[in-house]
Amino acid sequence: MSKLTNRIAAAGAAVLLVVGVAAMARPHGGHGMGFAPEMDVDADGKFSEAELAAALSKRAASMDANGDGFIVADEVEAYHQARKAERRAARFARMSEALDANNDGKLSVEEFATGTHDRMMKRDADGDGAIMPGEGRRGHRDGRRPPMPPQD
Repeated sequence: MSKLTNRIAAAGAAVLLVVGVAAMARPHGGHGMGFAPEMDVDADGKFSEAELAAALSKRAASMDANGDGFIVADEVEAYHQARKAERRAARFARMSEALDANNDGKLSVEEFATGTHDRMMKRDADGDGAIMPGEGRRGHRDGRRPPMPPQD
């Protein structure tokens, strides 16, 4: 690769690393800054420069799949695909736990359909037997959201 290509690749990897760290932010994670609680190593409620540097180093090392000290586009893509797969697996585990009515560890088509229907109908805030815009999880685009009923 030419020097220019290497610089572009390095800049791209740096941007993706920063974006990846920003993705660690959790808006309701209990910390004022909203970052993942595991970043706050000393549990003092704030993220020091050292804690941030450690989190960035850990993230960068996990992206460097072949351990050569460099992050290339393929490694960044593989890293993000792996995180996406982890999130999907966790989402499915939560869904299965919530909808597996007979607790057999499997989610049947009937359990999914019935459980999802029941959960959706709990959003019927006005009790008219229909879900209208504004009664769903996201609410109207203008920001109006009725209170959500408790979900099992």
